[in-house]
Amino acid sequence: MNKRRAAILQECLDRIAGGESPEDVLASYPEERGAIAPLLRTALALQRGRKPAASAEFRKQAYDSLVGRREGLVAERIARLLVAARSLLSP
Repeated sequence: MNKRRAAILQECLDRIAGGESPEDVLASYPEERGAIAPLLRTALALQRGRKPAASAEFRKQAYDSLVGRREGLVAERIARLLVAARSLLSP
C-alpha cells in the first residue's frame, strides 16, 4: 500500500472513531474507495477483535482461583508468624 492510501485509511479510521459512519467516510474518497473499502473493513474487524469478552464462567473460575490463592497465601503467612512467635517465646 502506498503512503497516500495509508494516510487515507488512517484518516478514515480516525473519523469513524469520532462517530462518522464508514459509508460517509468512504464517500469522501470516491477515487480511492475501491482500494480503501476492503482495507477499512479489515481494519474495523481487527479492532473489534481486540476486545474479547470473558464469559461469566471464565470470570467465576478466575475469581475463585484468585480467592483460593489469596487464602493460601494468608494461611502461609499466619503459619510463618506462628513459627516466629514460638521461636521468640520458647526458653
